Amino acid sequence: MTKTEAMRHIATLRGAWPRGDFPAESATVYATFIMDLSSDTVGKVIGSLVCSSRFLPSIAEIRECVAEATCSLPSSTDAWGEIERALRKYDGNDSSTWTYPDDFSHPLITEALRLIGGLPRLDTTNTFSTDRREFLRLYAEMRQSHVHKEQVRLPSTEQPQIGAGNP
Repeated sequence: MTKTEAMRHIATLRGAWPRGDFPAESATVYATFIMDLSSDTVGKVIGSLVCSSRFLPSIAEIRECVAEATCSLPSSTDAWGEIERALRKYDGNDSSTWTYPDDFSHPLITEALRLIGGLPRLDTTNTFSTDRREFLRLYAEMRQSHVHKEQVRLPSTEQPQIGAGNP
């Protein structure tokens, strides 16, 4: 995004939290660390944060929300819903009902399912609620790690600098 677009997004933040202290130096730092992101995505994220946050979001929070939008990962609840749908179709004696990695909306679901023993384990378990809880915990951890990696990866290798030839 351009310097002008970044400063417009920062102006939205400043306007949404007018009582907070937000010196010009802070505006420059915010703009510097969001300029490598898509202006449209940042605009949507800031709009969402303005409506949902009680306090001025940090740069890290903005970048995390952008990473979330970029990753398009299902929530833990939605991921478990995919597992339940697969389990309803599953028959251990009929290989045509077995699921494969591309049967889920994201590979993290497949990986978390594999770590708890897969559909065969869920189909025969006496501890279904414990297995469900373990899947949700594993998937949430893996999801957060994936989002964090994306959040850190988002910046270009060299941060653009305000005033360094950016329009």
